[in-house]
Amino acid sequence: MPSYGFHFEAADEYFEATRYYLTNAPPLIAAPFVGEIETSIETLLKAPTMWPVIETPEIRRLLLTRFPYSLYYRWEPEHDHVTIYAVMHLSRLPGYWRDRLPLMKLATRDGEGKPPLRFETKSVAFGRNKSPDSASNPIPVVKGQKSNYHFRRRTD
Repeated sequence: MPSYGFHFEAADEYFEATRYYLTNAPPLIAAPFVGEIETSIETLLKAPTMWPVIETPEIRRLLLTRFPYSLYYRWEPEHDHVTIYAVMHLSRLPGYWRDRLPLMKLATRDGEGKPPLRFETKSVAFGRNKSPDSASNPIPVVKGQKSNYHFRRRTD
């Protein structure tokens, strides 16, 4: 089964949606929301190509059944990894998350002879029972860097 991770902004969306259901909905709504997200992730890990490609580069969308949310993700078969780029409420403007995608091409050389910048991205990995305090905290805990974007000059 592939590994998976959240883009840090998608992890924030997941956290905020869970917090919203904990504070603004009846108490028994937040747990089914987290359960449906986790079940959806497990399902997409079993068959990551089941949902159609809706955006380039190879972005797929999984619609939740009980809540008005969708997961936008990309499966990288060469790494056997799924990256979730958005946990999107269906009332949001489509495509707001596109700037989270890594650049696919390197920048061209500038007129000063400097090497181009290389864009790298890392994802925040967590899920069911991955957090040390997950038994007492139903909300995902994201630890580590706040930014996933690292720019550095190419050396080759």
